[in-house]
Amino acid sequence: MAAHYSSHSHPTCFLLLMIVCSSFQWMLGQAALEFQAFRLLQYQASGEMFGSWRSALNGMAHRIGTGRSINGSLSRELMRKIVVLRLAELTHQFLEEFLDQVQASGLVILLPPPDQVTAEQVMEFKVIEQFLVRQQIPMAVYFVYETPELLALYDELPASEGGGRAAGPQHTNWLKDQIQLVAKLGEATPIKPLEGENLYGFLHGQSNVTRSTWQTNLPTIAIVASYDAFGGAPSLAMGADGNGSGLIAALELARLFRKLYDTLKQGPYNLLFLLTSGSVSNFRGSDFWLSKSDARTLDLIEIAICLDSIGDGEGLRLHVSRQPKDEKVKKFVERMRAVAERMKIDFDLKTKKIKINDPVVPWQHEQFARYKVASGTLSHVREPAPIFIRSSLFDQDFSDAARARLMHRIRFVAETLALHIYGIDDTDIEVFEGTLSVNEDYIRSWQRLLSTTPRFYPLLKPKSPFMLQLEEALGGYLKEVQRQAFIAPSEVNTYYTDFPVSIKAHRTKPVWFDFLYLVLNLIYLMGLYVVLKGPKNIDWAKLLDVSSLPKNLPSLGGTGSGGKTAGSKKSKHA
Repeated sequence: MAAHYSSHSHPTCFLLLMIVCSSFQWMLGQAALEFQAFRLLQYQASGEMFGSWRSALNGMAHRIGTGRSINGSLSRELMRKIVVLRLAELTHQFLEEFLDQVQASGLVILLPPPDQVTAEQVMEFKVIEQFLVRQQIPMAVYFVYETPELLALYDELPASEGGGRAAGPQHTNWLKDQIQLVAKLGEATPIKPLEGENLYGFLHGQSNVTRSTWQTNLPTIAIVASYDAFGGAPSLAMGADGNGSGLIAALELARLFRKLYDTLKQGPYNLLFLLTSGSVSNFRGSDFWLSKSDARTLDLIEIAICLDSIGDGEGLRLHVSRQPKDEKVKKFVERMRAVAERMKIDFDLKTKKIKINDPVVPWQHEQFARYKVASGTLSHVREPAPIFIRSSLFDQDFSDAARARLMHRIRFVAETLALHIYGIDDTDIEVFEGTLSVNEDYIRSWQRLLSTTPRFYPLLKPKSPFMLQLEEALGGYLKEVQRQAFIAPSEVNTYYTDFPVSIKAHRTKPVWFDFLYLVLNLIYLMGLYVVLKGPKNIDWAKLLDVSSLPKNLPSLGGTGSGGKTAGSKKSKHA
């Protein structure tokens, strides 16, 4: 018998090896879909954590069916699952119930592509986004853009109709493929210190004024814009309108007036261009620049125009802290009204008194007003609101229509400034036309850059590639562009590290399938053994004899010596 066994040992081992390898190959053959994901903001305010507390994902994906009512049965079913939801099918009420009642291990929200979202949908989505940012969510929350492949995968996920029953035939679900989502990365860490940087420079008026005496001779008009942006997912904070539009407008105005001052006689005004960051921290950049500027510099500023979200919406508003009293400032506002009427732009002056003790500064001009500098914020936003409320990760409209609208409004600001600088009362005169027209190619190039550059203030470090490009662009039109680094005070919010991650979707079989697969393999191996060994050569009695097992093994039935030993130990411990 030994000789017979030896003659078949090599083929048997070879076949067993093939079976193991084929099984392993079957497991590896399940293709993984990989997609980029963007985590919900995580920050700490007043000692409490908000947003998404976790980063890692590893679990079975599940979706919720059409019923969408959260109850105890559904909550238990989704426990420790990764829930995938489509934003287009979400409501604020359902999401609130979900976060309150379901203890999932993760949440993935599928976003429609930005170019397929209507203005009405953006308003609805912003409500959900702002709700998520203000919640304390002890799980990983990610946003993912929909693709055909991802939607096909979404349709395959096991679903519930909201009444505790899964969609589809129940008798086949236990063998159906499951989707495991995995994102392996460490947990986020606090960003300390919270750094920011301002860029500023002057375009000098009247060529006979020297660098050492210009401050004492000429009034100044300040053009101010923050270059950072905000969104519920920091890696998606592109801010096409808020405040990409203000940044692009400031850069184009610097280009236009440099060309105007070089082409025509320099006006009797210096132009200050100030690009700031820290808008999410009460416009910390502006506050820092003002605190470091001497009194004479601030006294020379006749008016500061802050450009914030001017590319979208209907019409423009000049938000001020009080009605202008200075005659020159009044004249500036009158010219702005007249130019707006000529260019068919709905324009209005909005007044909001500053509350010194208010912990939130909704407009950048309020920082200037606190230093008694006449100022206003030009924006399409009608009512004052903090930037983290009026901004959104859906603010990514870099379309041709958005560019044309922005160009029209940049020209509106430029025409107003030119009339005021040169003291022209005839508001029908058009200065910026022909070779002085707003440059569409220049606007497009900056839109292209901003569409791929997240600009969330805590993550945008000084001397980053974007900041170097910004400094180079501003330096092409102004002399002696200055960099001004600052650190936010310790009492502001603490933000956590963030970066785009890749989530992998693996197809796996449920545990019941693994058990069935194991049983079938055992039956197959037993049959193979019988065929190779030969039924007559197998000592079935010896093969099935359990009397040769060690005597000290515990008995499953509680009898025999093993059972007595186990029972005596149990009694002793009892």
